[in-house]
Amino acid sequence: MDKIPGIAMGGTRKKSLSQMYKAQLVKERKTGKRREKGKEKRRVSDVSTEGFFIDMDGTQLVKEVSTMKVITPFEVASKFKVKLSTAKDILEELWRKGYITPVSGNNRIRVFKFVGAAKPS
Repeated sequence: MDKIPGIAMGGTRKKSLSQMYKAQLVKERKTGKRREKGKEKRRVSDVSTEGFFIDMDGTQLVKEVSTMKVITPFEVASKFKVKLSTAKDILEELWRKGYITPVSGNNRIRVFKFVGAAKPS
């Protein structure tokens, strides 16, 4: 088959990164908008990374947990602003003391419900 002069076969080729960057700079100059260099500054997390201590015998913790409809490690972590591992430890301690009981879950996450008064020790 004879090639037709002036018609390229296969479509346009992909531009290199430097060509795309230069085209973007030209476009920004035309529109007047400038792209910010770098990423946004990271915000300081609300989660406490220092040694945060919650009194396990305190009534405030039991009151807060009793008002929750679903007691999961994520809910406790977000409510008390602690890490998930700390929240899991809190729930395990409350479970051991008899304030909560597991409803469902697996080895990664458990869902608890509030039982009420603690079992006599």
